[in-house]
Amino acid sequence: MKLRPPSRASANRAGTTLRRSLVPAVAFLAFLGVLALVEAGWAPLRALNDSVALSAHATGRAVGWEWWTPVWQAVSLAGAPTVFRVLAAAALLIVWVAPSPRLRSARGAVTGAALAVLAGGLLPVAIKALVGRPRPEAALVAAAQSSFPSAHAFGITVAALCAIGLARRGQPRVMTSIAAGVLVLVVCGARVCLAVHYLSDVVAGAALGVVWVGVASVAGHAVLSAGAGGRAR
Repeated sequence: MKLRPPSRASANRAGTTLRRSLVPAVAFLAFLGVLALVEAGWAPLRALNDSVALSAHATGRAVGWEWWTPVWQAVSLAGAPTVFRVLAAAALLIVWVAPSPRLRSARGAVTGAALAVLAGGLLPVAIKALVGRPRPEAALVAAAQSSFPSAHAFGITVAALCAIGLARRGQPRVMTSIAAGVLVLVVCGARVCLAVHYLSDVVAGAALGVVWVGVASVAGHAVLSAGAGGRAR
């Protein structure tokens, strides 16, 4: 029996899947690398973490606690994981209840993004429990749970990538990407400025967020492809 070469469509799908998997794979290696260095107590990383946390504390004292801490607390509150879970749940409700044909056509994409945001919150919490890294001693405010990885960094990264994925191609996606990138930097920066996280915590949290969205994206496309194949048969 003569084997037929794969079609161009199949080759394109394979190439797209490979590209979708590459960035999460790199992010996963980055996360594992940071985790290994943290667990090993690597002196250069520990010195960098302590230096950044102490600098944040010293900067707050120099410019004035009366605005430094409240401003960064407000940013942290606005960028908290719970905020994005509420928004995801609201978006999920809207696309499934609203009668608009345009919204109905977006059900698949919005549902996938919302589930990624809602389910993803369990991942950093589980890793925090396993690693059990104490918060920096220089922390300006009290914070629950342990330090590694940053749930704020994870949550804002997941939400930002989902928003980019939902944006229309072209200028809307470019503008969404810029806004999302700024938000990620600001929220992650707020956690460091409050000294409630080490620098490596937010880096690991953001990397883990990229991994989670990548896994969710590949899984979602696999489910859609399987469903399309089943309907075709």
